[in-house]
Amino acid sequence: MSLDPGVVGMWTGIIGAASGLGALAVSIWNYRRVSAIKSLDLRLELRRALEDHALLQDGIEGFLDRVHEAHRRVLAAQGQIGGGQEQIWNREFREDKEELARLLEDAPRPCDSYRTFSPSKLADELVAVHRSSGKLKALRDKYDNVLQKDDEWRAMREHRMNSRPPITPTR
Repeated sequence: MSLDPGVVGMWTGIIGAASGLGALAVSIWNYRRVSAIKSLDLRLELRRALEDHALLQDGIEGFLDRVHEAHRRVLAAQGQIGGGQEQIWNREFREDKEELARLLEDAPRPCDSYRTFSPSKLADELVAVHRSSGKLKALRDKYDNVLQKDDEWRAMREHRMNSRPPITPTR
């Protein structure tokens, strides 16, 4: 018995079409599953970034104020109060406080509706949080460096004071 090539071709085409449709259904199901996992991962990363950002925000204003006052005391000890160094420092401090106020005002806030966000919207939010955190870190690092330099100056001054021989009165 011989098979008609037309019938074989027809059945082969039907089987191919059915397997193609099955592959399409599996692909769509996988795409949705991967997209849901990606969204979940982005939501978790965004929440973690927002928590880190909130910790960075917390207390930064008071930290800048403390460093400002500490640096003014160092300037006073160096005899530079009222001079150009103090004026430059105060101007930079005012500008930094204004920048900090803008950063805190524009800071990303947690949202309850992240479940409805698309992966691209979640990624955009994540980038905004990282950008804001980067600016806050740069500001904090600037004042950390000032504090460190002031501490080094204080240690050097204390060392000089302690290494001098005691003054004995002469009669």
